Amino acid sequence: MLVSGAVARTTFVVVLLVLGSASALVVFGQSWQRNSAGPQRNAGVRLMTPESLEVIRQTAVQQSSKLARDDVKQAAASMPVQPSSQLERALELAYKARRAYQSIRGYTCIFIKRERINGILGPMEFIRMKVRTQPFSIYMQWLQPHTGREVIYVHGRYGNKLLAHDTGAKKIIAGTVELDPQDPKLLKYSRHPITEAGIGNMIAKLIRHWEAQRRWPSGNVVVLDNARVDTNVCWCVKCVHPRRSGQNAYYRIRVFFDKRTELPIRCEGYEWPLHGDDPNGLLAEEYTYRNLRTDVVLSSWDFSPHNPRYNFGRF
Repeated sequence: MLVSGAVARTTFVVVLLVLGSASALVVFGQSWQRNSAGPQRNAGVRLMTPESLEVIRQTAVQQSSKLARDDVKQAAASMPVQPSSQLERALELAYKARRAYQSIRGYTCIFIKRERINGILGPMEFIRMKVRTQPFSIYMQWLQPHTGREVIYVHGRYGNKLLAHDTGAKKIIAGTVELDPQDPKLLKYSRHPITEAGIGNMIAKLIRHWEAQRRWPSGNVVVLDNARVDTNVCWCVKCVHPRRSGQNAYYRIRVFFDKRTELPIRCEGYEWPLHGDDPNGLLAEEYTYRNLRTDVVLSSWDFSPHNPRYNFGRF
């Protein structure tokens, strides 16, 4: 049954909240209707079989566990001669990453994220991602969980709101909706708005943080030369902030810079340990950019809800 009208939408929003908060991407905002007009061309989205996704999932879980074990071993064997020189080395890696990123017009990857929300560590989420640097544009398609969920954000388009839809009955009821990326209700289900997503934003945030640490030293930095993420040989920057302060969001962070691309492809943040907790701090968030390709050509069509390879609209 089709539903229209503000009152009906409000009623079904309440129903969705009862069905489950996992549909947060689509329970807040106005319904957005698909315009059937527009070019019908292949956008180059590749299908992923359940078997290949399971391989990625298992590899990611094993990789996360292995990185934690390796971190303990490497920390014991690698101590900085002068902490300031290690910080400068971390900054140089970030500056190189910024220069490398400036030459990129867009990229695709499998984005793997896991976040602790309201004290609860959620599952790993596997998302097919496309990013265009100018104007800043993101397309995300969830592979697991929430399979089929899609989000588009284009700076300067759609009223600077993101477009999103869920799947199944929730999609039929709510359709595609417009959402303010900064909506507090939406941020209850994510640690960061979509406007802060992507490798470019990560690089900018790291530079701001480490430049501030240069001015006001507040932690210890170690750079490891031969870490790995999947088969990628990386530099790993580890920062520990023993004391809480306004400029430090986490007790401990680890950032992995791919030696081939010079880009950061994995970042982890850990909370300050509480009495009885893991002394290394509980994982707050981790993000990995897997199967990263920077040689792709992306157009406005890759970030359009009218793309026939996507599933925006009420159906």
